[in-house]
Amino acid sequence: MGNLPGELVVIGIDAASKSGYAVVAKYGGQKERLLERGAMRADNYQLMHELGERWRGRLSLATIEKPFQQQNRNTTALLDQIAGRWQFVMGRIGVRWEVRFADQWQKEVLTGLIAAGTKRDARKLAARRWVNAWFGVSVTDEDEADAIGLAVAAARRHAFAARAGIAV
Repeated sequence: MGNLPGELVVIGIDAASKSGYAVVAKYGGQKERLLERGAMRADNYQLMHELGERWRGRLSLATIEKPFQQQNRNTTALLDQIAGRWQFVMGRIGVRWEVRFADQWQKEVLTGLIAAGTKRDARKLAARRWVNAWFGVSVTDEDEADAIGLAVAAARRHAFAARAGIAV
């Protein structure tokens, strides 16, 4: 199945040892459609590449969550490597990618559900509740919920920029 003319198809990736991913489509000012979601261990390169191949030629953009800087330098380095693996997979299939911090997409999508200084667990719960309310699907996996929010924020931002004729 191909994309509609002018349709934006975005994959959001919550890059972590268990990476959540979500593919959403945005057409003009219409509500986003959730096309696929899931989570996988980031040490399973085969699954990462299969996901990329499954969406080859249909994705407009990949948006990858920038890992939060951990207290432990080794953990930070590992998370950066995982984000790099996802960048490689997306680049390999010819998809432009961007990196966003969690608080960037959360401010764009979870407005009214979280406030400045909201703790991590409350942000994760807000993301799951938002996905349930917006798409009518129950998501218990916080990595999936984050990936969905990340993809929606990017789709909205890029769709608006395209309509306004501005570069993002």
